[in-house]
Amino acid sequence: MSLTTSYGYTNVTDGQPVTPPALGAYSNYATVDMTATTAILSNKTAPIGREEIMRYHARSIPSVDTSLTLQNPSKVKGGVLYSVKNEAVLTTTDSDDPNFRIDEPIICNVQIWHPKSGNITPDLVAKHLLRTIAGFRHDDGSWRFDDMMRLAEKPQAD
Repeated sequence: MSLTTSYGYTNVTDGQPVTPPALGAYSNYATVDMTATTAILSNKTAPIGREEIMRYHARSIPSVDTSLTLQNPSKVKGGVLYSVKNEAVLTTTDSDDPNFRIDEPIICNVQIWHPKSGNITPDLVAKHLLRTIAGFRHDDGSWRFDDMMRLAEKPQAD
């Protein structure tokens, strides 16, 4: 028996590629804290007082709650939740005033959860993550953050 997996949507076109920077997690980060489900790393290339913290988290969950109505639900009930959270300090200075400095946090947290099913592969999760990131972009590939910062979530024509 040959199984095939696919998403139900058909609005798929090639878009702007997302190329994340190489962080050098092994060489550029120091372990701040480590538990059975979490690793907290501090970027050694960032100065003290302007830290960047990367948090990896994973745990088992009893079920995957969704607002979707599943016509043919899986018998697999248990799931897994994993996330990467990045916290960084954005510093603003004024070249005319050496005493002017504002530090502001920017935090990004990506969580993924799904059943512990062999049907769900790393490639399928990556495809879903890229589709989710596409929700932050206009059709021309530019970012929608300007609208979203103003709480204007509805997509606008380019």
